[in-house]
Amino acid sequence: MTTWIGIALTIMCLLVAQTMPASQPTGPRDAVEAAVARFMNIMQNARSDGAAMTADRLGEIRGIVREIAAQR
Repeated sequence: MTTWIGIALTIMCLLVAQTMPASQPTGPRDAVEAAVARFMNIMQNARSDGAAMTADRLGEIRGIVREIAAQR
């Protein structure tokens, strides 16, 4: 009986750990690195999109800047 309770508790812990979301960047360096990576992705995609998506790209970049400013 005790063995089954231990197995059930172990399975429950594994399921809870598996369903927890990944943690967000917590340190300032991690936040800046993530923002730079997102910015570079936007800029690299901009080369292939052309001028039609300029407003959308600017909006995304402004959003990144706002997120960084809010973390200060």
